[in-house]
This record gives sequence, C-alpha cells and structure tokens, in this order.
Amino acid sequence: SRPRLVELPTYAFQRDRYWMESAPEGVGDIIPGSADSGFWDAVERGDASEVADLLALPADGESLTAVLPALSAWRRRDREWSAVEGWRYRVAWSPVTVAS
Repeated sequence: SRPRLVELPTYAFQRDRYWMESAPEGVGDIIPGSADSGFWDAVERGDASEVADLLALPADGESLTAVLPALSAWRRRDREWSAVEGWRYRVAWSPVTVAS
C-alpha cells in the first residue's frame, strides 16, 4: 500500500492559522443599558423597589432592603477578584530540549 500524500506549503511561511482570535477589550463586561446593568445599578444604589420591579417580586421592601448591602458587597469583591486574577495571569515560554 502507498503512503498517503500530504500537501506541502509552496514556500516556507505558508501556513494555516488555527489560533483563536483574542477577545476585544471589554468582552464579558456588563453592557450599559442591559438588564444586568440596570439590576446591578439598582443594587449599588440600594433601591429595593426597583430591584423588586426588575425581579417581579412583591414590593414589601424589608427583605430586599436587608439583602441589598450583601449583594453589593459580593459584587464589589467579585469585581476586585476578577481584576486581581487578570493581573496574575502571565504567558511565559520555556525552552525545551529535545532528546535525540
């Protein structure tokens, strides 16, 4: 049986690119004017009636008023942690010696 034929590049630098493209700056951020944005803005302001409206909950207020500071603090910690994680990530290349 004959070996399979493989296409070779016509010159040294011809190649296909299989790397994923980098995400544009800000991808994954909350988009201003989105439902998430409105929700977190209301949480940060401590506006229990608006949060109740967004979640379609009865506007009794007491339970939401009690939980809004905790949600706001959680969101702040999450954002800070995400920023720190971004600083810790670093691409580093190490030479590899191939045994012959």
